[in-house]
This record gives sequence, C-alpha cells and structure tokens, in this order.
Amino acid sequence: MLEALKLHIQVAFSYEKLIRQLQATTAEKKLRDRLNNQVSSVSIKLRGVSGKCKRLYEDYVEGILDEGEYTFAKAAYEGQLERLQAQFDELVQRRDSYAEAMSPDSKWIRLMKGVCYSGKLDRDLVDTVIEKVLIHEGGKLEIHFKYHDIYKLSKEYIQLLREGRETL
Repeated sequence: MLEALKLHIQVAFSYEKLIRQLQATTAEKKLRDRLNNQVSSVSIKLRGVSGKCKRLYEDYVEGILDEGEYTFAKAAYEGQLERLQAQFDELVQRRDSYAEAMSPDSKWIRLMKGVCYSGKLDRDLVDTVIEKVLIHEGGKLEIHFKYHDIYKLSKEYIQLLREGRETL
C-alpha cells in the first residue's frame, strides 16, 4: 500500500508540473475558451426562450392568443427550455470538471501533497487517501484512491491537449 501511495505522490507532482506547462499553451486556452463560450451561448438561448414564454403569457392575457394557441406554444417552449437546461447543466459540469482536472491545485494534487508532507503512514492518512481496498484470491490487492476521477480526467485532458485537439 505504501508503494502505491508513493507512486501516486510522484504522479501528482509530475502532473502538477505538466499542468502548469500546459496552462501556458494556446491549445489549453482555446479549449477553456470554447467551454466557456458554449456555456454562455446556451445561457443566452435559455434567457431568450424564457423571455418568449413570458411574452407568450402576456399575449394570452391580452387576448392576442386564444387558449389553444397559448397551450400549444407553451408546451413547445417548455420542451425547448427542458432541452436547453439539460444541455446547459451538462456543459457547466464539463467546464467545471475540466477546470478542476486541469488545475495544479486540484483536490487530488492537494491531497497527494498533504500525504507527502505528513511524513508518516497511519490510519488517519489511509482513511483520508484511500476509498477502499479489495483483496482478491491469491492475496492480490486492489487499491481505490479518493479523487481518482480527477486524476483520470486530468490524464484524459492532458492527452487531448498534447495531441493538439481542442474537442472533448
């Protein structure tokens, strides 16, 4: 377990250095800007459809639309709002996970630094770092570290940026 922990610490320090280098690249800036622009674009669309819903109701109250027209148009707008909200939520989640994964101060890197500087392996440290340990037949250990998802995302985004791609 100690060896696996040491390896994770080494990887965290290497990733921190690599992430700092990648943050200065054009590809990283383009990808970050692209994610922010996508979120902004869908947000603008959401506000537009929401405004149409409000005007639709006003038209109904003023008698410009009858009940059938209002009900039909309202259902169409509500469907658009649901789709746009789902798209918005997914884009915000993607943007936020990218920001966390590509931060040299991510939860995973901070955790590994804390382990490195603690100087001792005790129960509290193990509970802080390790989510679970599985013991398979033959005594083989499978260790699941906390924040492994951030490590995995960092790895994927680093590979993406190294290949010069700007799409997720």
